[in-house]
Amino acid sequence: MSETKEDLFLFLNIELGKDVYFDYGDFGYELFNIFRYLAIQLGKTEDFLKSASRITKSDSEEEDDNYRSEYFAKSKLSEKSRND
Repeated sequence: MSETKEDLFLFLNIELGKDVYFDYGDFGYELFNIFRYLAIQLGKTEDFLKSASRITKSDSEEEDDNYRSEYFAKSKLSEKSRND
């Protein structure tokens, strides 16, 4: 079972960098929450934090979509505070 979780984690790590998942409703955000949950389950919070930073940076190029940047920043901060 953990191999499946690992595969899904790696898949989401790559795919969540694509805007298409966030262009249509809350699908991307739901996947991101699954990604965060898997990071905790697999003990890969550092990988999650790096990915959240990457997604936030690529997203910040779009000036009209501040909600997405704010969402990822808050997710990253909440995860970081759990680790401290």
